[in-house]
Order: sequence, then C-alpha cells, then structure tokens
Amino acid sequence: MNVTAADLQAVLARASWLTGDDRDFFLRVWATGPEIYRARLDALGLEGFGNVLDAGCGFGQWSLPLAAANRHVTAVDVSDIRIRALADVAEQLEIGNLTTAVSSIEALPFDDASFDAIFSYSVIYFTDFRKSIAEFQRLLRPGGRLYICTNGLGWYLHNLLTGHNGSATFDPRAMAIAALENSLAYYASGRHSPGGQIVMPSEVLRQTLEQAGFIVDAIAPEGTFAVEGAQPGASFYKGDYHGAEGVYEVVARKAG
Repeated sequence: MNVTAADLQAVLARASWLTGDDRDFFLRVWATGPEIYRARLDALGLEGFGNVLDAGCGFGQWSLPLAAANRHVTAVDVSDIRIRALADVAEQLEIGNLTTAVSSIEALPFDDASFDAIFSYSVIYFTDFRKSIAEFQRLLRPGGRLYICTNGLGWYLHNLLTGHNGSATFDPRAMAIAALENSLAYYASGRHSPGGQIVMPSEVLRQTLEQAGFIVDAIAPEGTFAVEGAQPGASFYKGDYHGAEGVYEVVARKAG
C-alpha cells in the first residue's frame, strides 16, 4: 500500500468540502509516508490481528497501515469530515478491509468483545478518558491488545512557552491554557468540557487502566517502544519538554 501525491490530489479534487484547517491537516499527516507508520506498527507488534479498532482515526494515516497489517480495521472519529476524507482515500486505493463510522470514543456503537486490538493515537486526551478506557475494556476480547498515545504536562508547557505550530486560526498558547484549566476542573470535580484537552500524567493513566482491568506492559516516550526482536520506529514527538513528561505511549492488554 502506498499513498501518492496523485492519490491525495484526486481525493482533494472530489472533496471541495475539505477546506481551511482540515485541508491543511490532511496534507500534513499524509506528508509522512505510510511505510513510516507501518514500521511503527510493526515495532508495536500490532499486526496479524483479526479485528482492530482505530479509535479516533483522524484522516486515517494510521488506519491504512493498520489495514495492511491486519485482517480488518474499523476506523472511527467524531468528525464526519475526517471520516468522509478517509473513506475517499480508501476507495481511491481500493482498500477492502476497512470500514468507517462517526462516533465519539466515549460511547462506541459496537458489541462487547468485538475487537482483538484497539489503537488510539493522540485523541484520548480530548475525551473524558475514564469513559473512553471503560469503552476500550468493554470492546476488547480477553487478552486483547491496547495502544494509547497521549500527552503529559510537558507538551502543554511546550505549546505555552514556544507557540508551537501557531497559525492565523490556531493559537497554541490559548490551547495550552485552556487544557490546563480543563484539567484542573476534571481532576477536581470530574467535570469535562466536550472537546477540551486533559493533561494525562502517565501514572494517572496507568492507575486508570489497571482499575479498569488492564495489565500495563509498557509506558515509554512516544515512538520508542518495540516488542522483542523489533526496532523502534521514528518518533514524532519528544518524551520530555522543559523537564516535564511530554508525549508518551502505553501498551496494555485486557486481563482474562
């Protein structure tokens, strides 16, 4: 499977509704070759599964490599725009083992024990993560694999202090301040503003997973974990910013 510039242009030519930040983000995530995403999945051991859920798939830059490595992938995202774009890419490339759905990962429209593995990259911190983890536990079969990538405090300090990737329509400093405010409310009272980001210290995530019935196999800086016999893939973020925990990944499995 290879996504070419011509494939992307064909999608964009049909997708007149894909504009502004969505269009820019589509091009940015697909600028990374699918072989790099696939190498990351191989390092994580996320291959050879029957049914895999890409929980919070965005524009599907991970969904297609997951589909190449596993029997079937279901990709879900809260954004119908991103799901439409992914469906168009899949059609353009004739990917037959990928289905899509619009849904929040806090409440997913699938039966219990439907999946052998769940992959969730850089999305859980937008949700009430306790609800999302409870859904993952419900949906995974016993022994099923779970991968989560999320953000610690350092990532928000980095945005606050440097204005990382700022643009006319995105203020990273305002995002970081809102995330810190939302996190204080969430941890103090359990109140979560829909779509608001939550700082997720790794030890909090570990405890939440274990309380939900998961066995945590590894917590590591983003892009550094590899199963025995594999080499880590390319990291996209740092595990430490300004002396605080940055972007990290968790590999776990459902007990039983």
